Amino acid sequence: MKKGKNNMSKLFAVRAYENIYGGLHRMESLSVIEVETEEEAEEYAYDEALSVIDSYFEISENFEQEAEEEGLDPGSDEWCEFIEERRNEDVSWNLFEITKKTNESLDVLNEKFYNNPDDFIEEYCN
Repeated sequence: MKKGKNNMSKLFAVRAYENIYGGLHRMESLSVIEVETEEEAEEYAYDEALSVIDSYFEISENFEQEAEEEGLDPGSDEWCEFIEERRNEDVSWNLFEITKKTNESLDVLNEKFYNNPDDFIEEYCN
């Protein structure tokens, strides 16, 4: 695979999901990314997990119900902080460093990972 600006970049397979359903029914984001550091991959995974949470109305609705049960007024600072805390507690992800040398593009790797994550991890990662 052609590397980016320098040869120190790494490839990671990222499975980002939310903790309530744990990726059930493909409620997840599967991506292969190229980054300079594992920390960058972690940041990406965190953002992707938040995107998964935000894309399912039922999850947000559940957080809002919990806030109301706590007696928090919708739209108040406390309510917003509670919702943000719940979102942050609900993020989950797995990172798999791709260790197999490959000349395949990120698009091809992403397609393979999306279509069969378990086989992809076995073939390309530790």
